[in-house]
Amino acid sequence: MLKIAVSDELQISKDIETHLSHSGLSIDFRDRSKSIFYSDRFPSEIRYLDNNHVFISMANGLYDLAIVNDLSLCEQEKDYEKLYVFEEASSSLCFFFANGVKYKDVLSLSNKRIATNVPETVKRYCKSKRIRGTTIIFDKTPQNAVELGIADCFVDLAKNTDSKQYYMAEVIMETHLVLIASPKISLEKRHIFVDELIYRLQAVQNARNKIKVEILCSMENKNKLVAEIRKIDENIIVLSSYDQQKVSIQAVMDEKQLWDITHYLKEIKAEKIIVYDITKMII
Repeated sequence: MLKIAVSDELQISKDIETHLSHSGLSIDFRDRSKSIFYSDRFPSEIRYLDNNHVFISMANGLYDLAIVNDLSLCEQEKDYEKLYVFEEASSSLCFFFANGVKYKDVLSLSNKRIATNVPETVKRYCKSKRIRGTTIIFDKTPQNAVELGIADCFVDLAKNTDSKQYYMAEVIMETHLVLIASPKISLEKRHIFVDELIYRLQAVQNARNKIKVEILCSMENKNKLVAEIRKIDENIIVLSSYDQQKVSIQAVMDEKQLWDITHYLKEIKAEKIIVYDITKMII
């Protein structure tokens, strides 16, 4: 069985829980009274832990895998193997100032009091940009330090910040949630369970923003419609005739691509356009 630790500091998004569920783990995350979630379809358990316990458990081999923000790896200078990146769970680590406070450029951060919950990352950034005289204030909720007058600005993830009160001044780095492996995970688990889990996660990732489109048209308009769709990708067409007069044209594409060509499809006599959601895309 795979034992997976998830950092509870992430306030993990519903998107990630849905991603895990669609990967075949079949876990009901709604009951937050549970300390451990078990999958009834894939041999795995998931437990939410604070960041320190996640890394202690990984180092000791108590958990095989963990889902953390790669920012925490950067902050603690942890060197774990990244097996998978959750592209949909991204954010920017930024400097923020209160609305009404003027900001010129990165050097104007010199001599500022900066509140943050990732002090080492901020120190390295300031050093790389030759920002001098700063006072780094550790605060788990750095926005509060500015509100209390303790700090002049703060560094936090954009998704955690009230954009109505604060504006983004500088971006330090882009962050993602990542799946990492314990250095003590056995080769047997890697080959039997981890490879299968990664394959499933990628299948869900491949389906992001993808839709299946079915276009009904007359036989005489078939070639024009097929030509228009093949401008996207000449390999995405599957044709199946209903009879001598009607044709169903089927394709898989990004949803945005469909909206980009919908008016052309109407002009060349598409009779009906049906869209289906895709949960997994294996190839």
